[in-house]
Amino acid sequence: MQKLLIVSKRNGYTEQLTQAAYQMGIEVCALCSTQTDLLRFLDSQVEADLVICTDQMDDGLNVSQCASILIRNGYFRNLFYVIGNTQYSQYLNSSRIRYVMNTDCTPKELLEMIQEAMYNERNPEKNYSGSNNNPVSNNRNRQGNPNAVPVSPIQNQEMPVQRKTAANYSGMPKQGQPRTQGFRPCTITINSPKGGVGKTSLAIELSSVIAKRAKEIDFNPNTALQRQKHIQVCLVDLNASFDTMASSLRFVRERPDYPTVINWVNAIEEKIYRTMTPAEKERLRQDESYDFSPYIREGDIVFTSDEIYNLLVHDDQTGLFVLPSVSLPFDVEYVKPEYIRIMLKAIKSLFDVVVIDTGNNISFFTVEAMRAADEIFLVSAPTYGSVTVMGKLTKNISRLKLNKDRISLVVNYPNGSDSELDPIEIAKALKLPLISVLPFDEGIRESHEHGEPYSCNTRKSRYANEITKLAQQVIPLWAVKTRSPVQTKPRKKGVLSRFFG
Repeated sequence: MQKLLIVSKRNGYTEQLTQAAYQMGIEVCALCSTQTDLLRFLDSQVEADLVICTDQMDDGLNVSQCASILIRNGYFRNLFYVIGNTQYSQYLNSSRIRYVMNTDCTPKELLEMIQEAMYNERNPEKNYSGSNNNPVSNNRNRQGNPNAVPVSPIQNQEMPVQRKTAANYSGMPKQGQPRTQGFRPCTITINSPKGGVGKTSLAIELSSVIAKRAKEIDFNPNTALQRQKHIQVCLVDLNASFDTMASSLRFVRERPDYPTVINWVNAIEEKIYRTMTPAEKERLRQDESYDFSPYIREGDIVFTSDEIYNLLVHDDQTGLFVLPSVSLPFDVEYVKPEYIRIMLKAIKSLFDVVVIDTGNNISFFTVEAMRAADEIFLVSAPTYGSVTVMGKLTKNISRLKLNKDRISLVVNYPNGSDSELDPIEIAKALKLPLISVLPFDEGIRESHEHGEPYSCNTRKSRYANEITKLAQQVIPLWAVKTRSPVQTKPRKKGVLSRFFG
């Protein structure tokens, strides 16, 4: 049963909303009418699957303050607002928070739309492939929301993962049996304790292929309700070694003064400074090292969507966003583990797929990236040296406080087709599920030297085919229809256009 948190002054609307939720089998887990009530709920062990707020609170808590509290506590993706005053619409639009005017629909109609989105989230193959079996959406014809954030507003529980083991590895998952059920946001960290195994190449290729595919497909082709018009992908470089990622991507290196992790550090410290008391600011000024560490309150640091986009580099061709690493290894001293956590939390709140490249080490850059991941891909070459080093890492997973169930193996042939070991035997020895075997392709290095992702431009190559299979296991976009031509005749917008378009 879905749990609903209502944040609002007690009035007739909330009573109707509570009653409608009960009739639809949704449990109202709390009704918070003041900031104190809300903070008390957030401190409890109860987690809501859906949050509906209004612009009326008993203690006068305004929309931006309330939304900031909820976003800091991880409720951005499943947060909705019902407002009666249009002055809040600009803030909600700029913050990419879904909302509807209270005159646009009844509480029951609002929950019906949310139930429809919930059905589509749990049954993407029916909704996205144009099936007529959706008992909810077939009765509606609503315009898509051009400002809808590209993530699910409802689904908040863990989705089942179907892992491939070394014994039954066969590459492409069968259609209808994706590794991740539905389009759930996912963070992938790619790591290897051994250098030169093609880890960065995999990060570039995997993220580029997913981003490029997301631009080509048509979500919800059978209904005008398009709560999710596109998937957004971000590639994060946390391999602090002379900005390798930027040198491999032309759209990054051709941008003057492109942002890096250091720009995030500066932005985070500016936000920390704003949260400090006058006494703390005075102590900081007297500190010769000017250390912000004692004043970091991670939950108080929030980035708007515009701030996040401005701290990334965008590729118009593939649709990929990239965060380059520090330009020089010496700059690592300015970065703190807390900054990495704040940065990754902000990026994950906005993007559907986040791919993180890490160094061949266990620095805090790498460890924080692994802890933030839903899945960890360990990359090994089929050589004794690579497997031996990988074995040392896997034996110490518990010391890094990582969940081994999230770790999978990718075997890559970076230097040629000859190998000392069989990939399946490697997986057995490391006791890891084997999810991909990437063949050698001399075109990869040449393509990256020209600053272009290889698989997007050579889709028929064996390497591109294997990358596509792996990408399909991350997010199943290859069973979705491609985007239809833009309609020349505009559709008529309804009163619910602010909520769904």
